[in-house]
Amino acid sequence: MEQNRGVLMGPIRLAAGVSRLNFWSFMYASFICIGILAGLNIMQPCVLTEILRLPRDVHGTVSGDLGVWQELVALLLINPFGWLSDRIGRRPLLTFGTVVCGIGLALYPFSTDIQQLAACRVIFAVGSACIAAMLAVIANDYPAELSRGRMIGFGNAMNAVGVLFMTFVVAQIPA
Repeated sequence: MEQNRGVLMGPIRLAAGVSRLNFWSFMYASFICIGILAGLNIMQPCVLTEILRLPRDVHGTVSGDLGVWQELVALLLINPFGWLSDRIGRRPLLTFGTVVCGIGLALYPFSTDIQQLAACRVIFAVGSACIAAMLAVIANDYPAELSRGRMIGFGNAMNAVGVLFMTFVVAQIPA
């Protein structure tokens, strides 16, 4: 009977079949994945200044152009990733998105020109679209209907903590 009602995690009732481990895995993914997505924007000024040696007066134009490419890719791919998650599952796609984002992040500081930065940004965008789609899908799958808003709120709080961690801890490493 308890299995049919779903596990209670504080104020959140999970959907039937969703475990405490599933809940905490989603909270961890919410924390770490949004930090990954914020990481590229945090490292970009350093890459533009220290690696490409671009003058500061072009940083805004370059950043804007790179952001447009990323958003175009995300707009094209976020829905197909959502559809694909129903076919192959959330876990493989979240893993795929994280790995692809990691590849884009790893290659980014090795770029020698703006075209290479754009290519890295497109790679990163494929992963980020996948991550964004999977976090939204999981946030809606895991809670019972009456707890969906609370689950999304907790997930978004973990997103915020992840961004703060990236900003105040990881981004300070180069200094």
